[in-house]
Amino acid sequence: MEMEKKNIAIIILAVVLAASGIGNVMLAINLGLVELEPAEITTVVILKGGGPATLDPVTTWDYDSFDVQLQVLEGLVTYNLSNHPTYEIIPQLATSWGWNAAKDSIWFDLRRGVTFHDGTPFNAEAVKWNFDRVQHFINVTGDLVANGTSDLAFPSSLYYDSAGTTPIMNDTVVNSEYNVTVNLNFPFVMFLDLLTFEATTIVSPASTKHQYLDLTTDLLVGTGPYVYDSYTTDVEVRLHRYEDYWNTLPYFEEVVFSIIDDGVARNIAALAREGDIISGVMPEMLPTFNSSIYHTVFQLAEADLLYGYLEFNTQKLNSTWRDALSHAINY
Repeated sequence: MEMEKKNIAIIILAVVLAASGIGNVMLAINLGLVELEPAEITTVVILKGGGPATLDPVTTWDYDSFDVQLQVLEGLVTYNLSNHPTYEIIPQLATSWGWNAAKDSIWFDLRRGVTFHDGTPFNAEAVKWNFDRVQHFINVTGDLVANGTSDLAFPSSLYYDSAGTTPIMNDTVVNSEYNVTVNLNFPFVMFLDLLTFEATTIVSPASTKHQYLDLTTDLLVGTGPYVYDSYTTDVEVRLHRYEDYWNTLPYFEEVVFSIIDDGVARNIAALAREGDIISGVMPEMLPTFNSSIYHTVFQLAEADLLYGYLEFNTQKLNSTWRDALSHAINY
């Protein structure tokens, strides 16, 4: 008798829900009678161990900052990362270029019809403004004021000769709206490779102050496939797709870098499918990921890539001393 009462109650509940126009759908789904198309994923969540240390490309040296900036900013040229192992240099915001005979001056023809995320047109003046800004923060003039907003750019040594005394770039000249020449202080055939580095990616002059961008209050504005929205410190970075992007639109409408500092917690979050991509899988958890039907593990190499470098104070230690120490260490 008790069982009959329960069955009657269930039937009544189903009838009441059906009368609302919803119950029959819910009941059918629960019974597996209706097959639904899987929801289209428009947001990709990337689980990372750290957030950006800086928003400004001129003074960036860490991968967490690079990961964000490379979605928002572009340079004149870039590496073709799809062509392993040559990774040849290909056009990006520049469409062509050419050297003079002495290899100390190079011109760039720029891509037409490109706009920054703030609507500002990309042109030769924007390139000059950015390269002049790099020159300012690597202290070419020697009058850079060292304080919290204008100290020496962290990667400034890359833009000097091996002695650390002569800057590679001399000046940038606007030839026309879409053509610019960069004059060097000496022949430097690796200059195109240097331009692939993030410090010389192009930010919007209209939205970027001459001082360093503030990580918590400023916006990063470029020409790239994604627009920078916000950074909640140690929580997440949010980006959305730039619908007027000059190149092929990316698939995902939004990108979220979800920051979980603790490695165990980050891996557990990935296993719980709280993110779509994880950076930094713990080796001891690889078998769990490999056995999961919900995860795909890509092994990029048989061994990890680890590199190290030595930094010298080039103002105090001359090149002879630096050469001697470099040869003395077997690496």
